[in-house]
Amino acid sequence: MKIYIYSLLIGAALLTACNPMEDINDQVDKEVEAIKELQLKQSTQTKFAEDVKEMTLSDADYKFLEGDDFTENEKNIGKHKSFSATDNDETVNKVILKVLDKRYNAKNGQLIKITYDVYNPFNVGEFKDSYACTNEDYKSVGEKYSNFSNTTSISTFLKNKYDMLTFKRGDYVNLSYKYYDKGHFFTYTDKPVLYDGDKFITASHVEKDEYTQMGFKYPNFSNESDAKSYLIKLYNRENTFAEEGEELNKITTVRKKIDGNYKSFSYLVRLIFKEGTYVALEDIEARFKHFVYIAEKGVKYKFKWISVPAFKFEEITDDAVQPDYEYTFTDADYEFVGNGKYKNFDMEPTHPWAKEQDPDVFLDMIGSVLRIQYATKDPGFVVQVTYERYTKKTSSVPTKIKLRVTL
Repeated sequence: MKIYIYSLLIGAALLTACNPMEDINDQVDKEVEAIKELQLKQSTQTKFAEDVKEMTLSDADYKFLEGDDFTENEKNIGKHKSFSATDNDETVNKVILKVLDKRYNAKNGQLIKITYDVYNPFNVGEFKDSYACTNEDYKSVGEKYSNFSNTTSISTFLKNKYDMLTFKRGDYVNLSYKYYDKGHFFTYTDKPVLYDGDKFITASHVEKDEYTQMGFKYPNFSNESDAKSYLIKLYNRENTFAEEGEELNKITTVRKKIDGNYKSFSYLVRLIFKEGTYVALEDIEARFKHFVYIAEKGVKYKFKWISVPAFKFEEITDDAVQPDYEYTFTDADYEFVGNGKYKNFDMEPTHPWAKEQDPDVFLDMIGSVLRIQYATKDPGFVVQVTYERYTKKTSSVPTKIKLRVTL
């Protein structure tokens, strides 16, 4: 195998060298050294199978960050197995790229969705609205009677009613509604219903007399941990008939020193009844980013991971829609998507083996290039792509396709 590689390198060098022996030796030395470096690096890495599209950072990945080569913040991320809500995108990208570069490799151009944990205390956010439900509202989500009968219906109703792009985690609506549960009817007035980033959840405030029962002179806790532990003790005494899996969401006040000054804020304690006792749900939020493994331009046998947006692509056939950008596929792009031999997309009907004839695969191949080329652009733009389309009838001809790029 080594003799074969040397022969190829020498043959390539002979075609281009001005001073054959000197240039051949230099080129062979450099490329053999690059191959050795790549093989050595990949020998300590895990390679993603070609059909793998996502991964969640593991305990071993976080443990890797506790090494001597990392900053104190990176070590803390490793120690706690989560990022902080205050870590910006640049920090998250930098840390995950370090993990990927050291521990993983993949096929050139392979896109991987990486899920990671963020410690993000559930603080109550912005008040959005106060609303009283009508009989028509209940019917709109499939309720047979003039009431809600489950929390999913409440969430569905609110997500249909409001523009969810304006809601952030913790934002809430004071909702007045009727509810049927376990043979009993309840009427709620201005009950807080909070958005958790995915769905709406109902909650209630910790009452002043409940703070007194827990031994507090003032109606607040000094930190989130105390809020959880004291409320667990209180409701384990009071709610002896709770059912397995039943959730209890309580809005508390936390007052603690932040940046040298005492500040008060509303914090949501989320409890769930398991095996005869309430336990607190962790303030952990799963988030994700996309990364792609690519060959470095102009450098042989060297690859790197880069962060890319999770763009989606939709073909636009309306001639009235004008593109914001235009892009023409290059030889390197065809090589990147696996079509480097003929440098086109094979749409010949008698060639069923051509994977790009599947519309979804074709868009994914085009998109794998565009995600990198337009990584810094905000979604919502339209790009017109020119590519070579092959059929036996027309041979290879330049063809245009317009795509709307969204998240």
